[in-house]
Amino acid sequence: MARRFDSGSPAGYDVGADAGGGAWAAPSAPLTLEARARALLAHGGGDEEWGVGGALRVAPGADGLDLSLECEFGPVRRPSPSPAISSPTEAPALRARLAGSRRLRHLAGARQDTEAAMTPFIDSRDILDDGGALAARMARDGYLFAGGLLDPGRVAALGARMRAVAREAGWTSDDDGTALAEAACVDPDDAWVAVARRMYRLPALHALAHDPAIAGLVARLVGAPVLVHPKVIPRCIFPRRVEFTTPAHQDFPHIQGTEATYAAWIPLGDCPVEMGGLQVAAGSHREGVRPFRVSSGAGAMETCDPLDGRWAGGDFAAGDVLFFHSMTVHKGLPNRSRRLRLSIDARYQDAAAPIARHSLEPYSGMGEWEEIYAGWPAGAPAWRWRGKPLAFADFDWRWYEERDRQAFALAEAGDRGARASLQRVAQRDPDAAKRARAERLIAALDRAPRDSGDAARAAG
Repeated sequence: MARRFDSGSPAGYDVGADAGGGAWAAPSAPLTLEARARALLAHGGGDEEWGVGGALRVAPGADGLDLSLECEFGPVRRPSPSPAISSPTEAPALRARLAGSRRLRHLAGARQDTEAAMTPFIDSRDILDDGGALAARMARDGYLFAGGLLDPGRVAALGARMRAVAREAGWTSDDDGTALAEAACVDPDDAWVAVARRMYRLPALHALAHDPAIAGLVARLVGAPVLVHPKVIPRCIFPRRVEFTTPAHQDFPHIQGTEATYAAWIPLGDCPVEMGGLQVAAGSHREGVRPFRVSSGAGAMETCDPLDGRWAGGDFAAGDVLFFHSMTVHKGLPNRSRRLRLSIDARYQDAAAPIARHSLEPYSGMGEWEEIYAGWPAGAPAWRWRGKPLAFADFDWRWYEERDRQAFALAEAGDRGARASLQRVAQRDPDAAKRARAERLIAALDRAPRDSGDAARAAG
């Protein structure tokens, strides 16, 4: 429901205000409440008016309330006489958006997750054929946003196939990827791994990483033949679960080899900010590996520096690709839609530069290449790295050892925030004693009350 007030003036200006709110719920989403208001200014009899507005949205989360506050300004279309609030028609060059959210936890002193204000990505589509310009921009910003680089139809087709797997597994209620709340899980949960393994066997998932448009861009960027890492990573992010959001982190401690490894983040369909895309901290790649603390999300390591004022982001359309350096700090945004957010990570480097051996292995939990490649058609990108004269670099365990030290200390204090890190130790660490210790602590955390020990996380 909504109400609108307009007041004309002799000078031809029209000042107005509207306000409204509502509530909705669905079988796959909790009850959500929203309040919205705008102040509007128009001149003359045109159908465009300038507005400043905001919306406050409240929805229950797994262990608290999700609050999101959205502010916007810019031109909107004058609404019809209907009292309903119309959605703004954007003028992208003039409209700005600030978004913020805060996770309210049951326990005072708990860690709070925030979305930082962001500037729009710098689109590099005008320099895609200029290797020198690509290299200069990557050196300056640590990222390249390549709008429209891929065929949207190819990207959408892979997204549809992965959504079909998700629906068959009981994750979603329809072919559009509307998620079922009771199925929510996250990497590296066993339930998540079981479904991701089925997606990982799709030849099209791996073939997209070898698309000539991507490989060609990276070849121009590095000025040399390119090695495509076979370890492509599927990302499946459930909505309305802020705690599943990937925190700010760097890839290098997990990838290693050459620092000049570049990730390509590819959303498998349109991905507006509300659906939880990716942000990068511009220029954050020039200071080496940064101090971090234990977290959930990719790698279970969160960069400590908030890097305020450096975040770039925005909406993605099918076919857009975001490239970034292995040292660039990046993070996910909360998926506040009702749909599963699907994307893949692929990585590239100069073929002559050193690579860590694990980058030639499948993503953790996905099985062995022999079973993944079984039954693939001729021409599918299997074993593409075999026979290449690769230079290998030893894996440096110091960053994982520090992460694990923090995780063990937090878990022994009863902090569930260490659970994701312990899962990675239990599943992937080569040390049997560490795996056993992690499994014991996970069991102890699971027996404890849900919020026990959250306050201790601040010590991490």
